Amino acid sequence: MLDHVIYLYDFNLKYANNLLKGIPEVLLCQQTAGIKNHPLWQIGHLANSSNNGCKMLGLEDQVPNEWPDLFGIGSQPVNDSTLYPSLNQVWQVLEDQHDRLSHFMQTADLAILKKPQPWDRLKSMFPTIGSFVCHIMTTHEANHLGQLSAWRKANGFKPLV
Repeated sequence: MLDHVIYLYDFNLKYANNLLKGIPEVLLCQQTAGIKNHPLWQIGHLANSSNNGCKMLGLEDQVPNEWPDLFGIGSQPVNDSTLYPSLNQVWQVLEDQHDRLSHFMQTADLAILKKPQPWDRLKSMFPTIGSFVCHIMTTHEANHLGQLSAWRKANGFKPLV
């Protein structure tokens, strides 16, 4: 079953890359038509979230110290590109975290996935580490990629599908 989750996680990364194609750098922090979660924030948030999944599995934290404030749960995206790292940097971190998380899921002792998930505010939705990490890899990413797709449409970009 995890092969399917890993496949979808890889699909999400490719889809995210395609959603970003053609967006000029000057628009990456644009908050259009009430869509506050701009493209740069979306990708940074997914990178930060994948890092959180890695941490929950016992891997080391690999995002810069300021990223939880910029991209974490409860962070507020702003239309000021000077406050954010470049898209290239954010994208590289997303790719790195995807690689780490996928590799772990393919090679590790998966008994850890059955352990209780430690974040109290999410326990009712995701009681185990496995349910939380699989959420990060699939439904969470799909949700944010849907927002990025809506942002593209609101800014006049052609849909991918």
